[in-house]
Amino acid sequence: MASRRQRAFTLIELLVVIAIIGILASMLFPVFAQAREKARGISCISNMRQLGMAVLMYVQDYDSAYPAQDHLYIEGNCPFWMDAAYGVPDWRSSPYANWAQAVLSLTTRDTRIFACPSNRGWTQNSNPQMPGLSYIYNGFASGRGEGGNSEPSQKVMLWDYRYLTSYAVANPAPPIQGLCPEPGCYCYYEGWSAHNEQFNLVYFDGHAKNMPQATFRGGIWGLPAGNPFSF
Repeated sequence: MASRRQRAFTLIELLVVIAIIGILASMLFPVFAQAREKARGISCISNMRQLGMAVLMYVQDYDSAYPAQDHLYIEGNCPFWMDAAYGVPDWRSSPYANWAQAVLSLTTRDTRIFACPSNRGWTQNSNPQMPGLSYIYNGFASGRGEGGNSEPSQKVMLWDYRYLTSYAVANPAPPIQGLCPEPGCYCYYEGWSAHNEQFNLVYFDGHAKNMPQATFRGGIWGLPAGNPFSF
């Protein structure tokens, strides 16, 4: 009785199969990464909506005034608001007024909503033991009454930042004659976007949206009349 001949894959066949699997994987991994980032972006914009609503509740409770944010003089003679590059007091225990501390009691008190899921880690001098913050407050609103904001659906309250900080961030710097003549300095740097060159924003009326980095940059830089980032 003749023995049956068992046929096995040849080395070339195995290599071809491995190559095909590798090609398919290289095509699918970017798709998976994009889907994962899309989910993070949705979670981020949900966080921002909650924070926007907390700010609006704060305004109702505090004589129609937006949360205050203390000024710090950090770099030379140019005053600007608490920024993301320097070690200033931690936001939750800071003696300085800051928007995040102001609205914490009006949220679920789950500090994770203050952090963008797409963050790239901590900024220099931050305290990683503190709850991280990813969202930047429009400093022009600091302590001002909502009556001065004639277009709340067109003006931005918060936008997201790619890193975590342990201190509340507010921008832009107000122009001060002889010190900081250019409005909006330190507002924006290339690569600050957290979501594949996209920013998430929440407006003063509470609605949130996504905006391409190029549009965001064109809107924030220089703060021209009618700019949504200025009062």
